[in-house]
Amino acid sequence: NNSKEMKIREDKSVLYCGGFDEKVDKSILHAVFIPFGNIIEISMPLSKKENKNRGFGFVQFEYVEDAEHAVKNLHNSELNGSVLTVNVAKPLTLQKSFDILNEKE
Repeated sequence: NNSKEMKIREDKSVLYCGGFDEKVDKSILHAVFIPFGNIIEISMPLSKKENKNRGFGFVQFEYVEDAEHAVKNLHNSELNGSVLTVNVAKPLTLQKSFDILNEKE
């Protein structure tokens, strides 16, 4: 297992962020979310063929309160002309994402 994987936790510190375009990368997501608190990790599954983001990612905050603040302020906001969906990640969604991230080509 990759030691950088986010811990699959149910403490609501991990957020799902979706709906962004292919130009968005981890540094852009970091810039969007960092005003709300300390970020532990950002995960963005890439498509195998084109090596571009798949339009969603996960952001793990250090504190649940910061994650909640980010959801309240960023859900349905706009990034590069796309409307974002930001909510608490469900463990099953996280597991599927990690399965995608860990697939061997």
